[in-house]
Amino acid sequence: MWFRYLGRVEFRTDINWYPIPGFRPRALLALLMLDAGRVVSVDRLVLELWPGRPPASAAVLIRNYVLQCRRALGDREGKVIATCAGGYELRCPPESIDGVQFETQITEGLAALDRGEAEEAERRLSAALSLWDGEPFMDAAPTPSLTAMTHRFTELRQLAAEGHVEARLLLGRHTDIVVELRTLLAQHPLRERLWGQLMRALHAAGRRAEALDAYREARSVITEELGLEPCGELQALQQAILTDDGSSGPEEGASRAVAGLAEDPDPVSAPPNGSSVAAGCSPGGRPT
Repeated sequence: MWFRYLGRVEFRTDINWYPIPGFRPRALLALLMLDAGRVVSVDRLVLELWPGRPPASAAVLIRNYVLQCRRALGDREGKVIATCAGGYELRCPPESIDGVQFETQITEGLAALDRGEAEEAERRLSAALSLWDGEPFMDAAPTPSLTAMTHRFTELRQLAAEGHVEARLLLGRHTDIVVELRTLLAQHPLRERLWGQLMRALHAAGRRAEALDAYREARSVITEELGLEPCGELQALQQAILTDDGSSGPEEGASRAVAGLAEDPDPVSAPPNGSSVAAGCSPGGRPT
């Protein structure tokens, strides 16, 4: 059996995905997924599902939600959602949950990028991004933990997207990613790393004037929104492009332009394994 929550909360027993009926039962199953292999106490489930003032019948409602989930899963004997002392446990291999697969692929993809293995990084990060099918837990009742994890997964997805772009830059696919970078920047206009990647892609594709225009656009957005100048790395990249005479070709010129510009990744935005991400600016850039 497979489970997913990077989008709707669903399960799969064959080739098809099936929903869990009910707003709160879906939230309960999602909470169990996040702690798969560990017991989640009834008390915690009550606090998650009713963070304000839980009803007097909260414990009974939890039991009913578990029964609804078991019926949907075909788990009549309680082998998948097991009843344990004081709570419930989702018993399934961690790799059967899309969120676990997502984090594994990101960790391995970014590690490959650190090692300079661009093809492996591209493959891993592409696989991670393909797991998304909407906002995490989108059809479940909001709870404190689900909301916090939504923010975390969203930031990890952004890191994966930027790493995926970086891998393709290293593979020389400059022209292919310009449109994608424009789309990402429309969603996250204050992420300076994306601006740096756009400048590099344009410059490496022989579009030096457009690369410099991208810097001016980035500076306009950042100064207007934050009242600050672009980060030092982005300014250094602009200067490197300005002074590049193109004698070694645009690709080598772009490589020199960003050499050593990403040695101090933003610790807040760094992935869970602490690996850095080579880029034109720190991964997170400024707040979005």
